[in-house]
Amino acid sequence: MSRAEEIAHAREVDTEVARLYGEYWAVQHEVVQFFDWAADSQKDAAKYAAKGWVTRAEESQALADKYTDHAKALMPEAKRLRAIAQDYNDANYTGWSRFFLVQHIHNTQYCPSFRPTTRVGWLPNVSGLTEVEAVAEYGATLCTKCFPDAPVELTTQPADPTLCTGSGGPYDKENLTGREQAYYSPAGYCPVCGKWVSLTARFSGKLRKHKA
Repeated sequence: MSRAEEIAHAREVDTEVARLYGEYWAVQHEVVQFFDWAADSQKDAAKYAAKGWVTRAEESQALADKYTDHAKALMPEAKRLRAIAQDYNDANYTGWSRFFLVQHIHNTQYCPSFRPTTRVGWLPNVSGLTEVEAVAEYGATLCTKCFPDAPVELTTQPADPTLCTGSGGPYDKENLTGREQAYYSPAGYCPVCGKWVSLTARFSGKLRKHKA
């Protein structure tokens, strides 16, 4: 099989795998959502009970039980869909390169940087390509955990020449007046360009990206 044929086969298989996992995630999302709603209603029930609002507490508890029942009813279907996707993958995947997009490009759905709730975007149209080709196609950099031996230029985003070099750095506290420190939204003066720039967190964060 030629490389072109191998790439075409990889894309065909991974497109189907992505579709099957998409069906699983759609149901799994409902499961998680119902459990979240149940937890919120449970908190409301406890709050109302503490205030002696018996009727509202009972209503919230009933709603929590209803959401929990919905979630549990969907769990077998989610499990079934996941098994279908996994079985198809096991039967057809032979080890070609795969790429997934979550800010950076990853080569697995189980990168250590992911959280349990992280939604992974499949990139079946670049399955079978090299790392360089995948980066060129998407313009995103490679995850350093998934590709620890990748060249620096593939894992480091080129600096944006239009941004001020103070972006992401500390702000100038010396230029803040008492009024600004007390009442203004999280922001500070950039020590490089002197602009008033918002922060990533109130008076403890870094300057957000801003133009030079």
